[in-house]
Amino acid sequence: KLVTKRADPDHFSGRFETTGNFASGGSEGYAFRGAVNIPVISDRVGVRASLSYRQDPPFVDDIDPQVNRKDVNTAHTLTGRVAVSINATDDLTADVSTLYQRTRYEGDALIELDSLPSAPLTDYRPLYGDNTINSLLNESESKFQMAQAKITYALGGLDLTSISAWSQADTPSVEDETSQLGGLLTLYPAAAT
Repeated sequence: KLVTKRADPDHFSGRFETTGNFASGGSEGYAFRGAVNIPVISDRVGVRASLSYRQDPPFVDDIDPQVNRKDVNTAHTLTGRVAVSINATDDLTADVSTLYQRTRYEGDALIELDSLPSAPLTDYRPLYGDNTINSLLNESESKFQMAQAKITYALGGLDLTSISAWSQADTPSVEDETSQLGGLLTLYPAAAT
């Protein structure tokens, strides 16, 4: 459940926040977040806008000869939201908002485990060492968009409410699945080069 703050048609306000973090054995991450609320028509119309940017701290090293880099699993997230609150009358209110989020990923945090020789089981030891992968860098980008409207009409002791929403999520990705082929590539030496 995503609970958002309603625009306030009576008070101007704003805030800004920044945070930092660090992954053990990896690098630093950070986030910036800001919001502003502006009354457009006192007691009737308010607008609230917020924006945030976050980089998660990477901690996975890639030993693939074409990559050979530390801290490859990066994720960058940008989120923005605009909300408008309208008090058309003392009995009729409307709240509309839109939200957009984009996350770009590079690298992978999926650590392969070493299998036991006698069965398709694992002893949960990382195949290439702690927080280490051996693959080409995977890249992907996910996008999420949402728009919603809520209209409320006070009718005596009852509130009639209509809520409409639309959302769309897109998550295409490119991944290196070479490790899933096991020894099959050795059967075709030209394919392994």
